[in-house]
Parts: sequence; structure tokens; C-alpha cells
Amino acid sequence: MTAGGDALVEAVEDLVHDVAKYMVFETRFVDGLNDKNALLEALRVDLCSTRKTRQPDGSVQSESAWAMWNRMLPTELSDHPLALKVSASMIELSRVDWDDSSVDVDRVALIAMEASTSIRSLLDEVRQTCGGENNG
Repeated sequence: MTAGGDALVEAVEDLVHDVAKYMVFETRFVDGLNDKNALLEALRVDLCSTRKTRQPDGSVQSESAWAMWNRMLPTELSDHPLALKVSASMIELSRVDWDDSSVDVDRVALIAMEASTSIRSLLDEVRQTCGGENNG
């Protein structure tokens, strides 16, 4: 694998760990069939506060899944079909009105899960293209 290939694989591995994993982290533990309010709250936390960082002044700064995706996606992958699919999903997720009681919670959960899965698939494709092992 080339140095550029190594860097690309590492960048997408970071996306899998920092975005794909945590954008559905709490959601995985909620019984969405029986508790839509709990599912909606888990989705809100997972998607709107995917990364939380404590600042020197003690305040907590949150970053959404879509902001992280936009910041971390390597530019050389921006036109990749899976990246385009994830980008479209992130746009849709960013437009969810979390205070609207009529929000389709199941649809939001599906979009989040599909985006997470697509990020993982992107890593598999980058590894195949650049060479390298699949460590999960």
C-alpha cells in the first residue's frame, strides 16, 4: 500500500470509529418498537451530539454526525457513490425537527443505520482499492 493509500484508509477508519460507530451508539440499546420517545431521544443524542468535548473553561462542546462527516471526509472520496449516499443521508438527518412530535422516528433511525452501514462499506471499498487488511 502506498503512503497515500495508508493515509486514506486511516482517514476512513477514523470516520468509522468517530462517526459510524457513535451516530447509532445509544440507539442500539433502545427498544424502538415499544418506546418511540426513548428512541427519538437516543437518536437526538447520537446524531446531534456525536462527539462531546470538554473545553478548558469546563463547558461542553457538541458536534453533530453531519458536521463530523463533512469535516472528516477526505476530499478524494467526495464523489464516491457511497460517500454521496452518506452525504445525502446526513443532509436529511440535519433537517430533522427534533421538537416536532410528528417526526417519523423509525425513518430517522433507518436513515441513521443505513448511513452508518454505508460508512463501514466505504472503508471496505477503500481497503480493497488501496490494499490493506480488514480489521473490522
